[in-house]
Amino acid sequence: MDTQHPIFKAAVEVYDQTHSDKLKDICERYELPIWKEVELGFEFIDDDDVDQYLKYCTNADDKDRIGFYIDTLDEENDDDLNIMSMEEFEALADDYNPQFKSVDDILAKLKELNNILNDK
Repeated sequence: MDTQHPIFKAAVEVYDQTHSDKLKDICERYELPIWKEVELGFEFIDDDDVDQYLKYCTNADDKDRIGFYIDTLDEENDDDLNIMSMEEFEALADDYNPQFKSVDDILAKLKELNNILNDK
């Protein structure tokens, strides 16, 4: 997994549980790493005093909690994150792991890969 990709420095503000569910769907659709405890990782805590964000965690101590999840930002550890919209996050997800829109897209990619292999 290439954690140098800009998606791993993304932070998306989450406004409610519906918004969190949409972000979870994006992560699953693009096969991004998420917490093994999916429901816990994408649970929106309604607290007017604290903003919540989707962000990536690299907790080496707990293998079940590596991936994208919803949490508050930590000034000490999260100052290098890029805050963006859900649409910008989805565009990065598509860049990281493109999803083909049709059979024609898949066939075109297979032809491209076949040409690369035949040229070697």
